[in-house]
Amino acid sequence: MARAADKRRQLLRVATIFFTLGGHATAGERDQRAVRTAPTPQTINQIVKSPATAGGKREAKPGHHRPAERRKKARKLRDAPHTERAAVGTAKPDGVDTESIFGFTEGSDAGAKGGWTIFHDSIVRAGRNAAGFAAWDAGTGVSYSLTDRAAISLAAMTSFERNGAGFAPAGMTDSRGTGILPSFKYQFLRRNEAPAGFAIQVSPYWQRTDSSPIGHETFGSEFRLILDRALVPERWFAALNLVYLPQHHTYGDGSVEREATTEVSGAVSHRLWRDVFVGGEIRYLNKFHSYGLDQLAGSALYLGPTLFARIGDGYFGLAWSIQAAGHSNVVPRGAFDLESFERHQLRLKGGISF
Repeated sequence: MARAADKRRQLLRVATIFFTLGGHATAGERDQRAVRTAPTPQTINQIVKSPATAGGKREAKPGHHRPAERRKKARKLRDAPHTERAAVGTAKPDGVDTESIFGFTEGSDAGAKGGWTIFHDSIVRAGRNAAGFAAWDAGTGVSYSLTDRAAISLAAMTSFERNGAGFAPAGMTDSRGTGILPSFKYQFLRRNEAPAGFAIQVSPYWQRTDSSPIGHETFGSEFRLILDRALVPERWFAALNLVYLPQHHTYGDGSVEREATTEVSGAVSHRLWRDVFVGGEIRYLNKFHSYGLDQLAGSALYLGPTLFARIGDGYFGLAWSIQAAGHSNVVPRGAFDLESFERHQLRLKGGISF
């Protein structure tokens, strides 16, 4: 009996050791399976770029832009529709810069603050009583917008005028001129502040003309009052200009001549497609033999079409005015004034902004 009891105790020890070892092995396998099947942690931002991992570029401070970025932003604001630009504050009230869209007539806008423009402006004149008459006046310069309302510019002027050989009247011959033309423009009212935009432009100039038998120097200044408004927002625009241009000519023989020209012009322009505008223009000009308005030399009425297009950062404009009626007090002849004015005037203008 004692021997049988000893065998039962030994079998019990062996079973206890077996179950103990088996339990440890099972727990180890469960831990290994847990490690193998543990899920990868999920994050909202899977990739966070530091300055080093982002190509070495430093992140810009809020509100800080490089000059090139500021110019690019200004161009986008200038060309963007009004609905996208209205919240910025520097946008034009109707999404269009009207300064150059009309032709000979000017718009009241002065460009976007900080904008530079290199420009060229040419006027070709032809058709007078003097046979073979033709003239070309040009200005090339740069303008800068001091604010969204004020702009200054400086241009170099060149001119050329000729009459047909053998047909030119006494004292008239080929001539060439050079000069300088500064200008200042200020917009007092915007189109969203009043029934019409309102600006004044002052452009004094000096020019030296070399001709035979005598040359002369000219001092003058153009005073231009500008009104414009949107007839249909972003589609139809109209402008009215009043111009007074006194001139003082000093000739090589000591003689002096004073004269003045006035102009009233009106124009409409239609946005045909994106940045392409077409329109029409009417101009009425008077020339006087003095600074006052009491010695009328002649008058002329001009009509003609206009075209303007903006291409990227550049622009191009074309205007053709034809004298439809006129009267001369110098040589009264026919239904036109071809002594003080020309039958045809063509204006070409272009520039690039940056």
